[in-house]
Amino acid sequence: MKNLIFILFCRFANLPTPHYTTSPKMTSHNDQSSKLYYMSKYGAIKKLNSTNYIEWKGNITTILNIMNAFEIVRREEPEPPASNTVTGRQAITNYKKCVALATSAIRFSCTQAVAIFIRDETDPATMWTILLKKFNATSSFIGHHAIATQFHSACPEEGERMSLYISRLQTYRAELQGSS
Repeated sequence: MKNLIFILFCRFANLPTPHYTTSPKMTSHNDQSSKLYYMSKYGAIKKLNSTNYIEWKGNITTILNIMNAFEIVRREEPEPPASNTVTGRQAITNYKKCVALATSAIRFSCTQAVAIFIRDETDPATMWTILLKKFNATSSFIGHHAIATQFHSACPEEGERMSLYISRLQTYRAELQGSS
């Protein structure tokens, strides 16, 4: 059922759909869609690369919120104090589970070229900060200029639906607004 939903999502979003063998599993880990997209039970998003930080941040934030882990990533939820009570131990277990979910979501939602910057990190908040500093192009003049150049030189690609072209322009505009 998940595979059918993912195929429908890909078709709706005009993304390449994975090819299936006789079993409904992806052909291999090296399949093109597994290199470009992070897929979990919480959603499927385009992996962070050197040019899509703003889009990735919005998408991964949604996934982290669904996991109840975004407050941990933003250091807004402290680790519960050690406790010998059942409730206290359960709170610690839940917190550690959310940390693990956030760490894996952030790590596996990055392309290999990006993941190298966070490969030795286990703290999701530190990972988040590193990615922000390295890939948020809107935080620098050069990044802002690069996005503005992409916006001004954008043209519809051959065979591209007009709605996708407009969506791309709106993404550039949102990135530029975020940098002012």
